[in-house]
Amino acid sequence: MAKYAIADIGTNSVRLMLADENLRPVQKYLTTTRIGETLSSSGELSEAGMRRTLAALCQYAEKAARFGAPLWAFATSAVRDAQNREEFLKRAHAAGIGIEVVSGETEAELAFLGVGAAGRATLIDIGGGSTEVAQGEDGKLLAAFSAPVGCVRALERLGDRSDEAEQRELSEWLLSARVSGGSIAMGEALSTLKPAGRVYAVSGTATSLASLFAGVTEEYRPDAVHNKVVTQKDICAVLDRLRGMTVEQRCAIPVLGERGDLILHGGTLLLTCMKALGAKEVTVSDADNLEGYLRYRLRQGGRP
Repeated sequence: MAKYAIADIGTNSVRLMLADENLRPVQKYLTTTRIGETLSSSGELSEAGMRRTLAALCQYAEKAARFGAPLWAFATSAVRDAQNREEFLKRAHAAGIGIEVVSGETEAELAFLGVGAAGRATLIDIGGGSTEVAQGEDGKLLAAFSAPVGCVRALERLGDRSDEAEQRELSEWLLSARVSGGSIAMGEALSTLKPAGRVYAVSGTATSLASLFAGVTEEYRPDAVHNKVVTQKDICAVLDRLRGMTVEQRCAIPVLGERGDLILHGGTLLLTCMKALGAKEVTVSDADNLEGYLRYRLRQGGRP
């Protein structure tokens, strides 16, 4: 029976999904490697970030082999934008790991496919290096946008500020950023979308905020957040509590962990997208671009 192993190389973390013949996740893993650190200032992946990421990928390749599946790996914003990405890809190849670097639009499509929404749906994905928004109907993608503004880049640019001025600056930065492959800004792109329908939110920002709203502070529990509806008011309440803490205190919350220094920026970006879409609430999905990439590869004729 076919088995599958998918690795997502993000700006902040590397994740692995092991899935069965029915494409259902059996196990997921996450390792924070922050390959995108210093990218905004240097234009390159740091040596330390590449080493951490390659080490995690090698561990994932071993897990995939024990599971009995080849490793399919894809990389998003940080690797996509880095001037030295070929060096990283070359090192991964030497370790026996092939990596597909996906475009911003494809990244948005992957998350949309992963959610598997019925009817009209809009997708928000707040990443470490970029923000994606996609819209479709009955599983058919109608629009996909990506802007190079994410919570890791925001941390480098703005520091750990959490005041109203910082929130406005970050919102304006996202809405004025040019979308990948286009000549318009993200704010203008979002205004071209049809009424949002059901709005889904994926990624660590959304699942972390939903976890805290649900009162889950220890180990991450997918069952506690998957398909959970949270409103703008709910998100603001969680962020207000977090703003009253130091970075160290936020990082000491197990469900946040190393995301503690990013969560305020991620929350601001999520709220910015919700307001631009006129969405008073979002449905948080634990299924995301890992599931989406598996479906994408199979559509392309991929074989285990």
